[in-house]
Amino acid sequence: MLKFQYIIKIVFINFIAILLGFFLAINLSTILGQSGDWGVLSAGLITAVLETISKILYTTKKKLIF
Repeated sequence: MLKFQYIIKIVFINFIAILLGFFLAINLSTILGQSGDWGVLSAGLITAVLETISKILYTTKKKLIF
């Protein structure tokens, strides 16, 4: 029963993280893309941040929960 609760907890946390990611992505693209001048710059900045986070997560040797 304890293992089942742990699995449910991990699934719930991952679901919330996905929803939060979509929320932030939509808000960033809407706010920064309000004027046409910031479109390319904001897309490049968001891509650079996400690639840096991916590099950090995939190069760690220990297994992460997410």
